[in-house]
Amino acid sequence: MVCIGLTVIGLYMTAGRTLWTLARDGATPFSGHLAHVNPRFQVPIASTIASACLVTVLGCIYVGSSTAFNAFVGSFLLLITSSYLAAILPNLLTGRKNIRFGPFRLRGWLGFAVNGVACAYMMVWFVIYSFPPALPTDGQTMNYACLIWGGLTLLFSLWWFVVARHGYRGPTTTGGLSTVHEGRSVVPEP
Repeated sequence: MVCIGLTVIGLYMTAGRTLWTLARDGATPFSGHLAHVNPRFQVPIASTIASACLVTVLGCIYVGSSTAFNAFVGSFLLLITSSYLAAILPNLLTGRKNIRFGPFRLRGWLGFAVNGVACAYMMVWFVIYSFPPALPTDGQTMNYACLIWGGLTLLFSLWWFVVARHGYRGPTTTGGLSTVHEGRSVVPEP
């Protein structure tokens, strides 16, 4: 229990700071509250408490239904793979003209081939990870990960088109350290 307790504290702090980062950039609901940094302690208390509450609620799902909990855990793979596909596929479809290359670059056909294989690989695994674990299936053995993936994709798409595209500023950091002023994060201008 001591090891778990110490680990949970670190996980809540990490999740809270991740939520704070998204809120600071205007990418979450209630970003004005979640982006607040406590001036006394210099930590994002509101986002840490919000992420702890969300994690606790998701953990309670396991008590109610292990099938629902397994679907949430399984949907993570589909969701994270979707984020990779959303970053690679548009650049592949536009002929890799919008990529700002760093020091490492696959030139010519090799870059297209690697991006194409990566996209094809992810699309095939979307289907495979949506299969049920055993046949025949029933309500308890069905794989609901694809349902959660689809529902969250629709929910986040709706959020983007209704609210976020008008208020999302994107990351504002220049790679340096930001300072905290009057309880809000202030990123220095370049």
